[in-house]
Formats: sequence, C-alpha cells, structure tokens
Amino acid sequence: MITNQGKQQRSKSHLLQDRHADHTTQLRLAEEEHVEQRMRHQWDHIGHPVGSREIGERMWLQISRNTLNKKRILLTRLLWRGAAVAAVLLVFFCGRWWLKNQQQVVAPTVAVVDHSYYAIDSHTFILPDSSVVWMKKGATLRYKSDFLSHRVVSMSGQAVFDVRKMNNQPFKVYAGETMVDVKGTVFQVVSHDDTGEHEVTLYKGAVDFTTSAHGQRIQMKPGQRVSYNATTDDLELHRVALIEWVNGRFHFTDTSLEKLASSLSDLYHVEVKLASNLPRRFHFNGYIRYDETLEQVLDKICYNASLRYKQQNNQYVIYK
Repeated sequence: MITNQGKQQRSKSHLLQDRHADHTTQLRLAEEEHVEQRMRHQWDHIGHPVGSREIGERMWLQISRNTLNKKRILLTRLLWRGAAVAAVLLVFFCGRWWLKNQQQVVAPTVAVVDHSYYAIDSHTFILPDSSVVWMKKGATLRYKSDFLSHRVVSMSGQAVFDVRKMNNQPFKVYAGETMVDVKGTVFQVVSHDDTGEHEVTLYKGAVDFTTSAHGQRIQMKPGQRVSYNATTDDLELHRVALIEWVNGRFHFTDTSLEKLASSLSDLYHVEVKLASNLPRRFHFNGYIRYDETLEQVLDKICYNASLRYKQQNNQYVIYK
C-alpha cells in the first residue's frame, strides 16, 4: 500500500529527476541500500510469519522497479553515447566528402593536367566525349583535363578518328605543324615528326586542314587525302579510294580486284598490283580490320579467290 507521504516523496523525486539527474541517481542508490537492509532484517526474522509476506511482496516489488529503472538508465546512457559517436562519425565523413568535392571543383582551375597515351600495340581509345580513336602501334595521343570544354588533342603516329558531333563544340587535332578542324566525321591522321611528313585522309563527313607555314585552310571531302612535308614545304591534295568505315573496319561490297588493289595501296602506302594474266571476274565482299597487316589481308583475299601473291621490291603482286 502506498501512503500519501510516499506519493509526495515520489512526486518530489520526479521533480528532482527533471532538475538534477545526478541527484536522482544518488537517491535511488540510497533507496536500494535501504531495501537491502530490510531484506536482511526479513531474513533474520523468517521464523515469524506475521507481516513477513506483506513486507516481502513490497520489497520484491521495489527490487523489480529498481532493476527496471537501472536498465532504463543504462539503456538511455548507451543510446546517448551511440548517438554521440554516430554524430561524430557523420561530421567526420561529411567533412571528408566536402573537402574531396572542393578539390575536384577547384583543382582544374588551378592547374590543367595533361593525359598522354602510347599504343604499345594497335589499340582502341575512347575520349571523354565518346569519340573513338583507333591507334596503330607506336601512336601517341595527348589531351588536357578540360577536354570536354575544349576538345583539342595532339598526336603522332597513325590513327583513325571517329569524332562524335557536338553542337558549338569543335574538335581539333594537332599533328606536328598541321591542324585538322573537325565537324564530326571519320578520318585518318598519319604524322611522323622525325621526317616531317603528315597526312590526313577523309572517309566520312568534313574537315578543314591547315598548316602553320601556309596558313591556308583546305576544306576536304570524303575520298580526299592531304599530304604535307614540313621539310620541303610541299602540300598536295589528291583523290584516293573511297572506303566505307564501320566501327574499326573497312567494308567492301562487291568490289572489283582493280579497286581492291587500289584501296590496299592507299591504306598501306605500298603499291599493290595485279598480274597481267589475272582474271578480272573476281569481286570481294568483306571487311579489313584496322589492326590487320597487309600480309594478313592478302592471305584472306587470296584464300577466298584461290589466288596467290608475292613481294617484288616495294610492290605486292597478286597472281593466279
């Protein structure tokens, strides 16, 4: 039975708990000590049944309440500690994320980083704007980290560019003392700084070719090639075989042997001839991969047409 005095004590205890949490804990510890003393007294007088049951029930009820309160206090402390640790970790990781993003945003404005790629073997490279470059062995490609804002690359060696068209975003290729201004197209660049020889062949679309010496802008059309020698300052524009380019391959459809030989000569910069007694009825349907050698291509053609080929000096001759 709880008396009015007990209710007042409990109300006073709750008031003190709200105002002074630490003082409340001390009161509860004192109360637990009082209960323990009464338990000992009950144990000493266990042989006297009068009032012992009522006292025992009240004491065990108090023990249960104290145990529950202690669990609540412990759980509350653990929750507060866990929340404090979580808050510290959140602040820590948010701070790192903020610093990282600040570096990503600020760094390019402080210094522009160059990217350089060298093709140990024939290699396909995709630029940040999704333009594709098929690089031959020994080719080098360079561009800056602000490429998406200024689509400019420099290169040496040999490569085919399949440039993605972007409105108000020109694409420029610098090769030695030459520059190719691209409108969105497929073209091949051959650039040898050691000999000063540079060449651009257009397969699809439109490009403008310019040299630093002449300053003259040449508007190229598909099936045209510009050759420039920086040593002799010779500049030539001439027609070449128009070849269809599809995703890293040169495609040929019902192409005669004469046209096929001319295309191979243009592609590999070596004269490919047909023997005089070779029948002209054969037509080629198929493709040539950009990374295939001339010998591999000739093996494929001759196998399909039951022909043969041989090398004579700087020429390749196809015969029966």
